Amino acid sequence: MQKDIAVIKYFFKPSGRVLYVVKGTHHDYITGRYFCTCYDYNFRKKPGGCVHMRALAEALESGNYEEFDLDDEEYSQIFKYELYDVLSEEPR
Repeated sequence: MQKDIAVIKYFFKPSGRVLYVVKGTHHDYITGRYFCTCYDYNFRKKPGGCVHMRALAEALESGNYEEFDLDDEEYSQIFKYELYDVLSEEPR
């Protein structure tokens, strides 16, 4: 995994929902095994997925990710924050 990429797993209780966020160089991306909110995945359609999807796969395989247990009430707040980061025009 690239040094500047970190993976976060948000686990929401009691529903058991999971949200994976890959923190890239400029933005955070909501990522899954079969999708990502990044530009490359959505517009360039790279074969094999984007770097964020590969980082997630590596992190899940190695167990190298941060995990946060949160209440279901926090799901909307986390999702909106991460989605806003993707949609913002300015990188962090």
